[in-house]
Amino acid sequence: MTPTAEPGPSVPHRAHVVIGSESLAAIAGQLGNPSGWREIAELNGIDDPTRVCPGRLLMLPAGVKSRDDR
Repeated sequence: MTPTAEPGPSVPHRAHVVIGSESLAAIAGQLGNPSGWREIAELNGIDDPTRVCPGRLLMLPAGVKSRDDR
């Protein structure tokens, strides 16, 4: 019998709904880390960070707050 890896603890994520013409850089800046847009893009499987449509639900890296949490 081959041992299987046990699932690790899940990492909670925050959610953010894109409004208007928000960019990933702007969202990351609102979270206090303007260069964090790359992490947001990777977490959400976004290949082209310049094309984020309004209404899209984004997962934010753990430990950050969305504008609704302030």
